[in-house]
Amino acid sequence: MNAHKRLWLAILILLLALVFSFFYKKERGAPTKDQTKTPLEQASTKENSSLVGNYRTFSEDPEAYWQSLSISHLNGNQYKVDFSASLVKNRPGCSFEGVGTLEDGILAVKIPWKENTKPIMEIKKTDDRLGLDVFTKKFENRFALMIYCSGGASLAGEYLKTDITQNSISTITNKMTLKDILAHIPQGQILKIKGSGEFAEDVYDDYTVMTKNGTPLFIPTPQENRINRVRIANPFFKTEKGIHKNSSYGDIERAYTINRIEPTREYIALFVDEIGAQFNIPKKSLKKNWWDETAKRVYPEAIPKAATTSDFLLWWNE
Repeated sequence: MNAHKRLWLAILILLLALVFSFFYKKERGAPTKDQTKTPLEQASTKENSSLVGNYRTFSEDPEAYWQSLSISHLNGNQYKVDFSASLVKNRPGCSFEGVGTLEDGILAVKIPWKENTKPIMEIKKTDDRLGLDVFTKKFENRFALMIYCSGGASLAGEYLKTDITQNSISTITNKMTLKDILAHIPQGQILKIKGSGEFAEDVYDDYTVMTKNGTPLFIPTPQENRINRVRIANPFFKTEKGIHKNSSYGDIERAYTINRIEPTREYIALFVDEIGAQFNIPKKSLKKNWWDETAKRVYPEAIPKAATTSDFLLWWNE
């Protein structure tokens, strides 16, 4: 084959390759914005979006003074922060609103203070990754976080994420595997115990997630490395409609549609499909003749409105 023919053959092969490449890309479709990002950039995006939510200072005493922090996304790397607190002399103990810029995992918020001075309040994830830590960039500016509070309080401190949704509890989501959770939370704040159900063969591993002081928060139960359910162990966590572990039947009924009610050995279970939740109420709380033998169902009228739940579970892997 002479040089002239070899040149034309090379051109033909190149054209065929270009045509094949064109139709292959067309068939697969253009990559999405997320697909063009590196794995590290995708992880960073998820990490930043997880800042959005409601946070609160933790106390085992529900009547104790508390402070809250709410973060919402505005646009780009801009976020709105809103601090509040329980009432002190009929006024919120703390109150502040501002806009922060997120960079390298830290939300920086400028605080009006002294003349020509705007200290930087910084907000970042706590070491246990269950909430946020609020502090000033410079130690000498820490007093700037006190002028928005009364009684010597400060915006500074740790705030635990309180949100419960159909797909998440605090900073844990239903996309996480057991391995992810064990890597997400410090080992010292997870206690593995053997759990059991109503029947002898119902034996499984429970992983109790705790505060730094050892207070139980919630208990994921895996099934083949995926999280099958999460038992809410503390009323500190709430749904968007204010429902928590110790809510009453009346509270749940007003907030959600109860899709079905089923009896177990010791409880009646209320199922709310909207949030994938199960609430257990002890049978001893029910009125007499609570079971309709003909229809094989629980009489809803036999459940006192004030009856409180003993268990709140999220089902994630059914």
